[in-house]
Parts: sequence; C-alpha cells; structure tokens
Amino acid sequence: QHKGIEFTAQYQFSDAVYIAANTTYARHEYTNDLMLSRNNINGNEIDTAPQFMGSVQLGWQVSPKLITELSFQRQGNYYLDPDNSAEYAGHSLLDLNLRYEYSSQLIINANLFNITDEAYAERADFGFGNYRYFVGQPRRLFITATWQWAQ
Repeated sequence: QHKGIEFTAQYQFSDAVYIAANTTYARHEYTNDLMLSRNNINGNEIDTAPQFMGSVQLGWQVSPKLITELSFQRQGNYYLDPDNSAEYAGHSLLDLNLRYEYSSQLIINANLFNITDEAYAERADFGFGNYRYFVGQPRRLFITATWQWAQ
C-alpha cells in the first residue's frame, strides 16, 4: 500500500531571483501476510522506499547573460530489508549550475555536482547478511558549450 502527498511551489522574489521546491512524503507498507525468514512482514515499511524526498532550488539571474542556480536535494532514510532490521540514513546533496549566454549563438554551462563531496548511496539494500551500496558520484564538474549555427 502506498499513500502520500506531493508538493511543488515556486516564488519569484523579483525579476532576477526565485526559489522553487519539490517534495514528496509517502508511506509504503506491506499489507498482506507475507512470511519472510519466519517473520510476518505485514505492516512493515517496504524496503528501499524512502518516506521523504525533496529539493529546493534558488536561482538568480545575475545579468541578462548569466543565470546561476543553487540546488539542495534530500533523500530521506529507508529500510534496507523487508524485516526492517537495517536502515540507510539517507543523504543530502548540493549542486551549483551556471549558464552564460556569450552570444546568441554560443551558450556555456558549468555544473558542479555534489559540492560538499558527500559520500552517499544511489541505492542501498541488505540481503544474505550483507549490506550492498550502489555508490553515488563524488564531486564533479561538467562544462559544456552549445553552438547554434545562424540560419
């Protein structure tokens, strides 16, 4: 059984500054009598399903040619197994994105992901007595240039 709520909001402080948020809170629960390892897991939370996920973006158009956005993302804790005996604490990530329009033909983007170099798992689980972590990406920088041919 899955029950929850999603929320999205955006507020424009001025022509140049905005804030946006996206969140979801949900309960994911086993609702039938399943026997696993001699335990009935009815009523347990479904493993690898976080209750909370959300992000907040703060954007600023510094000039007509330069836009920057700081993004905070949070994934909440979740159980790693159907017995709810092992738990992942969740993680928070911070990203920075810059977009510079050098000309009508050339746009340069710089994206710095995971600014704080947080060690995190994209996904984690527990089985056969072992923890398994699918490791998330460390801090990384991507710079792209987009050239549009004049028509």
